[in-house]
Parts: sequence; structure tokens; C-alpha cells
Amino acid sequence: MNTIPIEMGYLNYNSNLNIMNKNFKIIICEDEHARRAMIEAMIKSLKNKYPYLADPKQVAFKDILNNCLVHDKPDLLILDLYDNVDDKWYGIDCLEIIKTSGINTKTIIFAGDKQGDMRKRNFKKDYPFVLDDIDKYKEKISGLSEMIEVELINKLPIQYKLKNENDLILQLQISTIGESNLNQILRQIKEEYGIADEVLLERMVSGYSGAILIRFYIDNTAYILKISKDTESLKKEYEDSLKYYPKFPSIFFNYIHSKEYYTNNYNALGILIKLVEDGETIFDYIKKESNTFEDIYRILNRIFMDDYSLKRHYKEQRYGSENWTHIFRKYKGTKYSIIESVINEIRLLINDFGVNYSNMKNLSINQSYERLDKNNKNIDKPLVLCHGDLHSRNILIQGLNPFLIDTGGISYDYWCSDLCRLIVDLFLKGIDNDKKEYYDISQIEKNVKIAELIITRKDVELDGVNDNYINAINWLTNHVDKIYDDLFDIFDFQLCLMKEFMQASTRVGTIPPNKRAIALISAYRCMVFANESIML
Repeated sequence: MNTIPIEMGYLNYNSNLNIMNKNFKIIICEDEHARRAMIEAMIKSLKNKYPYLADPKQVAFKDILNNCLVHDKPDLLILDLYDNVDDKWYGIDCLEIIKTSGINTKTIIFAGDKQGDMRKRNFKKDYPFVLDDIDKYKEKISGLSEMIEVELINKLPIQYKLKNENDLILQLQISTIGESNLNQILRQIKEEYGIADEVLLERMVSGYSGAILIRFYIDNTAYILKISKDTESLKKEYEDSLKYYPKFPSIFFNYIHSKEYYTNNYNALGILIKLVEDGETIFDYIKKESNTFEDIYRILNRIFMDDYSLKRHYKEQRYGSENWTHIFRKYKGTKYSIIESVINEIRLLINDFGVNYSNMKNLSINQSYERLDKNNKNIDKPLVLCHGDLHSRNILIQGLNPFLIDTGGISYDYWCSDLCRLIVDLFLKGIDNDKKEYYDISQIEKNVKIAELIITRKDVELDGVNDNYINAINWLTNHVDKIYDDLFDIFDFQLCLMKEFMQASTRVGTIPPNKRAIALISAYRCMVFANESIML
């Protein structure tokens, strides 16, 4: 069993142990026959939706007082308080028994409006295991049904297994998104596609939206589930994708429609996307030793330079105009505090590299650093329709055909936003990938020197280890002025790289500390070089 440290304690996790795959037991303690029959009928009606729900069991007050709950171990107790025959508040005695026995069975009080001081008590305060106190005569039984459904969802059997049982990052992501939320969404998908078995999940590298990405297969077809608790943002991404994706060149289309799945209480949203069959990410395509430099150049040309490529798209799909300060618009307000927390976290790794934190903050928030001032070089440029998250896992290659996926971030943005994200992603995640040096803090200085060549658009020398990634990066930096020919200026290209490096430095879950230090140092270098570029 793996133990994942989290802020409030420890999460014990075993992906193969389906600890929740058992019947959900409800006990009813209600002395009115008609009311009891209504509750039983309502609970049985839920079994179609929740097949793990057992038939409810009826007990009398005396059974609870004789500790029947210790033997039966129900998941939920629906408890009346007042015995009309004996004119006694036996239900309150039952609450005391539950409390003193230590079993703390989750309880919903479903009682009448018998007058008296006893009924005025705050039972949820006195008995923490009480979920709610419902007046069965004043409120409809639907209120009780909704509360039962909440508990059923919390006890939903585990719908998945992990492909890699030791993937602690995915386990932590699931605990963050909420296992109940993931189970609810997967259950909907399984019902729709007629899947009986647990789904085998595999973590995908997430972008910068904060949502988690999970891959699994249905009938040998790959799907991506993008899930987030920020439902409004993900919903907007989904709607923007439907609106703007058709504006991209048709050669990049993945013609499979995505679909939304909400949890019952709408506190999480999942978007299911069918992937291109036999496709691989451009990250993996570049990584393959069997692919030559010419193969990589051919794919990059097809994406960015051919007749119906992104070059043509960026020239045709434009809207409005902004100057370079638009790059840092999201850092106004409190967002820069995230960067400050990163600086504090990895300060020991970056102290020897001359990073002036206050200058970075001033440029990011106030757009002011020496000659880089919002009142100078105030040249507006049209915004172009960008993918919005064009990292190397969001470009799929099928044969020689590229496809763009995860298109929820599409928007009109600064001219080189897409290319800068791809360059930074290939540099930080590609160099030394799958090697021990990827995590080695002694490699920071070497990588910063590589970053400086990228920032100044000079070719990075091949090292015999990372040649395919280096060639791809060199091609991109050499072609940025050709892809965006009428918009190109070196200084705002460098500032856009700065923003991408800053954002990458915050990626705690997907980038190791040494790489995040490289990103932060490189962001500062971008600012220095951009300032020098204006002075030339």
C-alpha cells in the first residue's frame, strides 16, 4: 500500500483493492407504517441508478437500544425521534446509544413536529454523526431522497484501476479532484458505453489550465478525460472550443466531438475526448530515435509553414490590437504571488544566478523595467487566434498528419503565444527526458546556457543525447520570424518566452524543482535580453 503525504495528513491508497464495492445498507427506524412504506419505496426506486444499494431494513427503537447497529453496521440510519404509541422520545435515546457505543452511524433524523423542548434541540451540534434533521410532515420526501443520494455517491464503488500502481502524482491528482467526483463521472461514461469492468487509467501530462488529464481505452480506442473542479472555467473552455476550433485549418481537425459529464452536485466537470486512432504526441514523435531530423523538419513544416499551416491561419485569423503589455495581463492583481511562493520555495537553487526578483515583479505587474516601459515602444499589434495551450502533448501525429487536441484554451492572444509555449515545453520536458540528469540540480547551469541560446535565437549545439529535441527547438526559433513575418520583433518574442517560463516554474506536479529553477532563471534572462533588444 502506498502512502501519499498531503497537507492535512496521509492518504492510504491501494488501486487494486475495491474497498467500496459492497452493498450500501440503510436501516429505517420509523413507527408509522404509511411513512415507513413511503421511505422504503423511495429507497428501492434508487436501486436502478445505484445497483449497489441493498434493500432497506426496518428496525424498532428497542433494537437500536439493544445495539443492533453494532451487528448490522449500516451505512445510513433514517431515524424517527418520537414513539406515538408509548409517547416517548426513544429516538433521542437511540442517538445517545450510537454516540456512547462509538460506532457513530451516519444518521438522518426524519421526524415529525411534536411540540416540546426536546424537538427544539440542535441535534447536528450535539451528535456530529447526524447529517440533517428533516421534518417529515413539513418537507417532501424528495429532500430525504437527495440526502441519501449524496451518501450513495460518496460510497460509489471504485470505477477504475491505475495502469501504473506506483504513479503517486496521479494518485495525488485524484485526491485533489476528489475520488468521489472521478467515480461519478466514470460511472456515467461506463453506463453510456456499456462498460462493466473497471477502467484502466493512465496519467497524461497536464497543460497549464489546472485540470487533470487521464487517458483510458474503450474497445481499443483511446480517450482523454479532462476533469476539473473549476467547472465554470472548464465549461468556458468547452464552449470556446466549439466556437473557435472550426476557424483553424481543417487539416488539424480531430472530427470527434467531445462531451460533458457533471457530478451530481455540479462541483466537478469532465470533458471526454476521443483521440485520433494510432496517433502519437509530437513529443513522442520527436523522441523516437528512428525518426530522422528530416522527418521532424517535415512535420514542423506541415504544422507551421505549408500552404494550409498555422502560418496562414495566424495571418488570416486576427482581431483587435494590443501592445506587448498584453502578455502579462494575467499577472495583475494577486497572481504574481504564486511566482513569489515559487521563488521562496526554490530560492537556494537560484540564488547564484543573479535573479533580481523585484525587477521581475515590477515588469510583470507594472510593465516597467529600464527601457521596457509600457509608455515606450508602445506599438500595437493585432491579436491572433491561438490554440492557447500548444504544448507538445496537444499535437498528435498520425502518419504525417498533425492534429490539434485539447482546444479549450482557444482565444485571441498575443502573436507568438502558441510558439513560445511549444518551445518552452520541448526545452524543459525534452532535454534529458528519461535520464537521471533530468532531476539533477548540477545540470541547472548547463540548461540555463541552453536557454540563453534559445532566447537569443542562436542554434543550440547538438550533444549526442538530446539531438532530436534540440533540432526541433532550433527549427522553431529559426522560423519564428517566418511564421509571424509581419508581426515579429525579437523583444516581444523574448517577453512572451519570459511569461511561459514563469508559468512553467509554477508546475509543481509535473516539473521537478531543478527544472522549475531553470524556468525561473530563464524568465529573468528573457527580461534582460528583451531590454537589450530594445536598446539595439
